[in-house]
Amino acid sequence: MQAVDMEWEIPLPAPLKQASEPLPGLVIQRDWSIVQKAWWDAVLQMHAQPSVVRVALELRIMGGSNVILSPQLGNTLGTCSIEVLSTFNTPTATWAAFCQTLTDKWISYKDPSTGKPLNSRPHWCKEWSFLMLPNASGKKVKAVEWIRSVGYRNEIPLFLDTVKKIGEKDGYTVEEARATFVNKFLDAVFFGGPIPDDPVEFPDNINRSWFRSLLKNLGC
Repeated sequence: MQAVDMEWEIPLPAPLKQASEPLPGLVIQRDWSIVQKAWWDAVLQMHAQPSVVRVALELRIMGGSNVILSPQLGNTLGTCSIEVLSTFNTPTATWAAFCQTLTDKWISYKDPSTGKPLNSRPHWCKEWSFLMLPNASGKKVKAVEWIRSVGYRNEIPLFLDTVKKIGEKDGYTVEEARATFVNKFLDAVFFGGPIPDDPVEFPDNINRSWFRSLLKNLGC
């Protein structure tokens, strides 16, 4: 099934106060209230804008990661992976507005032990390019700029340096890899190229052609 889909990975923080007498054998403690808040913020937004999420709200708990560009990188206590999905006939403007409102809630969470914002990041392969996100100064910027300056500020240079080292070993350059694999959108993300005005084709633009193709294949 094809759907529109936005997903965020929210780190699980440590609790504000560690229990003085943890349960026997319990070493790691987590603040699970973040998971509850993320879930109920989504439920309440779905009630405020009924009929927008036409497939599902889904959440799962994941571990961290040591992959350079993984949104779970550094989440040593785990990750709240939460997403909303809808059908292709959901109006684009309505869907985008819903995702922006919900994203504003999900990225507002702070680590109770430090008071700093949690390092929440979107799933690379879900919808996020149309969002506006706060930079280090709190100013809303385009998502691509946010990915470069906030979300993956340290990881993107490390990734490109790793690509360079692999290329030096195997006989290619970063520029050759860029020319082979990078489109305009990825060029903006990883190399600071111009941000496309409409980097993602929204469902409204492909809905009719997709259904025509489906009906043709079914012999209708």
